[in-house]
Amino acid sequence: EYKDLKKTDIIVLKKTPLQLPEVAGIIISEFQTPLSHITLLGQNRRIPIMALKNAQENEALKKWNHQLVRFQVKTDTFFIESIDHIEAENKNNKTQNLKFDLNQDSLVVLDKVHRKSYKYIGHKAHNFSELAYISRNSSFKTPESAFAIPFYHYQKHIEKSGAKELINKLLFYKAHHTEYDSIKVILRAIRNKIRFHEMDSRLAKEIGSLTRNLGPYRRLRFRSSTNAEDMKGFSGAGLYASKTGVIDNVNKPVDEAVKKVWASLWSFEAFMEREIFHINQRSVYMGVLCHRAFPDEEVNGVAITANLYRDSYFGYVVNAQLGNENVVNPSKGVICDQFICYPSILNNMYDENNTIEIIAVSNLNEGQMVMTEAEIKNLANQLYRIKNHFFQQSYHEETFNQFAMDVEFKLDKESRQLYIKQAREYTP
Repeated sequence: EYKDLKKTDIIVLKKTPLQLPEVAGIIISEFQTPLSHITLLGQNRRIPIMALKNAQENEALKKWNHQLVRFQVKTDTFFIESIDHIEAENKNNKTQNLKFDLNQDSLVVLDKVHRKSYKYIGHKAHNFSELAYISRNSSFKTPESAFAIPFYHYQKHIEKSGAKELINKLLFYKAHHTEYDSIKVILRAIRNKIRFHEMDSRLAKEIGSLTRNLGPYRRLRFRSSTNAEDMKGFSGAGLYASKTGVIDNVNKPVDEAVKKVWASLWSFEAFMEREIFHINQRSVYMGVLCHRAFPDEEVNGVAITANLYRDSYFGYVVNAQLGNENVVNPSKGVICDQFICYPSILNNMYDENNTIEIIAVSNLNEGQMVMTEAEIKNLANQLYRIKNHFFQQSYHEETFNQFAMDVEFKLDKESRQLYIKQAREYTP
């Protein structure tokens, strides 16, 4: 529980937590890949996270219990040393005011790049439009029937539902109190206001009409696209919801899916993570990225266009797994494919040997890699195109090799066609 921990605590756990509390470091007995959900959140927070077998029984750790220490984690080792004072935090505590635009009231089709659209449809949907543009001259696809619901509709809904009044109450309360149980109660009330108030019938009709015009798909995936995720310095990984809805289906209605995504903006985990980063909660808005759903997929995976195992070395790190088994937060005992690949588009030194460096193989596929060599090489080339495109879009202090993207992909069940569903900047 949040209330039992201090910001200066380093906690030792047997299992991976579902949420990341505000602490100074974490040691977990379960193995973590560099692309695991908890690892990425720790990197975003700039706190050390380490996997150590039988950590809670480790005598070398026990001797530091209830002492002030400095904790550092390296690639293959860690250091703990005593300190006689709590060192000052080297963080920027200045309030972050996020950009938003509430004037766009029409649904936005994501078949082309919409410059600065992150201000009204969020970063995820904006990046998706960039991916759609890259895919025109590439061998990957983006999920079809893609469009975005802008912030405007979320804002209207919270006003009509009464949720906005509760949000104001929450922010006033948080400014004067820190009782987490009371904060959770208000957040739950906000989510209920959003979920159980009827969605504007005109918006529901517009979603149905646009979907029919975009293609044959009626089963849609509705994904969070806030202005407080997928941004430089704050990935927001895992904080918000994705839901499935089916056009004209009373058992899986579209309006309920959209409202659940809107409501997830005010989960306790999301709210507290934004607090930790001093994000102005009044400037946070929820857009929704919509595209055809994949009820069955052959492979799903995550890639980082950097070598996380060897600093300053070339290569892209990939985790891939069969079907819908999660690669960033897998079921207990499940291992995914982990490998480093290289784009042949560069004609680099690795091409002659067709190098794919295998780190681990999925235990769900009878000892075989879940992707073929040709599929991995194609993925590497598409990752290079994506990295190059986003690097060219804005100014970066990093060199091209230092710059990295965090990319989610899948292979379709029937065709094994490569789909890229998400891309955001990766901050190591």
